[in-house]
Amino acid sequence: MQYSLLQQSFDQQFDRSQQINETLVAQAGSRALNPDRSLLEVAFTLQDGTPASVRASLPPTFPQDPPSLSATPALQHPWINPDGKLEPPSLASWGRGGARLAAVVQQVVAELAAKARASPSAHTTYAVPATPNPISPTLPDLPRSFPLLDSLSNEQLLEALTQPSKFEELERRVAAELHLEQPVEAAWQQARELAEGNIARGDEMADCANQIAIIQSSEYQPAETAFRDLHARQKAVLDKLAPRVLLERLAASAKEAEAASDALVAGVSGGHMSVEAWAEQYMRARTAYHMRDLKHHAAQQSIPQT
Repeated sequence: MQYSLLQQSFDQQFDRSQQINETLVAQAGSRALNPDRSLLEVAFTLQDGTPASVRASLPPTFPQDPPSLSATPALQHPWINPDGKLEPPSLASWGRGGARLAAVVQQVVAELAAKARASPSAHTTYAVPATPNPISPTLPDLPRSFPLLDSLSNEQLLEALTQPSKFEELERRVAAELHLEQPVEAAWQQARELAEGNIARGDEMADCANQIAIIQSSEYQPAETAFRDLHARQKAVLDKLAPRVLLERLAASAKEAEAASDALVAGVSGGHMSVEAWAEQYMRARTAYHMRDLKHHAAQQSIPQT
């Protein structure tokens, strides 16, 4: 029994890997977006020239369970439900008709490339609607006189000044007379409409956040790593070919040739070699020294020292 379960698990993993390979090979513009290849992307172009892509998210139980398909940017097509998920007919019968991931993706890409249109929301920014001071409505002009206050006796005014409850009652009456509650109500209504609009865009913002996370994990990090590797290689090359390094190498080469000729002089002076052999080797050594020294001085004049 345990062997049978292990064999079944192995077969599923093998089929999963095989279906992923089929998709990446069969579909031009396809790639894996993460190391475990559970998120695949196939790029294509709409009829109007808009670049688009289909993404296949593979659950851990794939291929026993179907993949989740989506398209970017937001597209208009009968196969795309209100949540932005793709529901092609071949996906509905997954697991019963022997459907393969490569065939499903190929069908979706061909259908969208021929008939889908970019949603207008795909080309708009999610800015707050331009309303004139939505949370700060214009208050009515305050009158120069207050008939309600003029109608009160001195005793009533004194009560309002000394008793908080009387003052609050008078405040409510003055506000009602001036209709001060109307702009407050308008501001509350506008704030509620803005809040409802923000909540309605929550799914769109979540989708944007997911796309950003995908790009950061699957595209930005490899690109940054590749850039750092290339920068390190460039620095290694420049360190070897920098003007200062080249001049130092030329000077060292000239000194090496001069030291070799000096050693020959010491050798013939000590009787360690014949004059004929010394003359031939010394001529070559001095020629090499003068050639290298001339190159060093020429480089000092022509190579920038910065």
